[in-house]
Amino acid sequence: MYGNSRRKGVEKAVEWFQKEFKGVLGSAHKVMTVDDPFNEVSYDEDFACNDLGNKYLDDDTIQRVIFESDGDLCEEDPESESNHNNSLRRIKRRKKENIQLTSRLSQTPTGTIYYKMTEPVSRNGKRTKTTSVKLSSKSLEKALREVARRGLDKFEKFVGTSVGKKEKKPLSKKAA
Repeated sequence: MYGNSRRKGVEKAVEWFQKEFKGVLGSAHKVMTVDDPFNEVSYDEDFACNDLGNKYLDDDTIQRVIFESDGDLCEEDPESESNHNNSLRRIKRRKKENIQLTSRLSQTPTGTIYYKMTEPVSRNGKRTKTTSVKLSSKSLEKALREVARRGLDKFEKFVGTSVGKKEKKPLSKKAA
């Protein structure tokens, strides 16, 4: 099978397999392998085990990618029910971190932007409350405009000062 990428080639091969054999030999993920002559499958930080281009691997490719992963990947367990033979899985689940756009704006890996809102210090000395407000904007410029439009930044000027304390003013030297 030919395609402009391994993913397209695997997609065409699976379609062909299902069309020609109609499940007589079993499901494609248990029977079929697709070789990787151009070394398109390689491990990096964004490696997705569930990507179609990274499935249906032959034994040589599986061993090469496991070696490249330096212990992050292993072969799929053949005894499990949800087993996809000839594929890889992560040993540890990876947690994607939020990206800090500004001191108060952060973006999740899915693209949602949150604004960290801090209420001013109350008179009785309780801790400040911080809440994350979900914004509908997907870009930094639009998020800043949305924060100003919704008035979420109205308490920003009070964050550094405490409300309960009075400032001492120096006495003037006026004659009585």
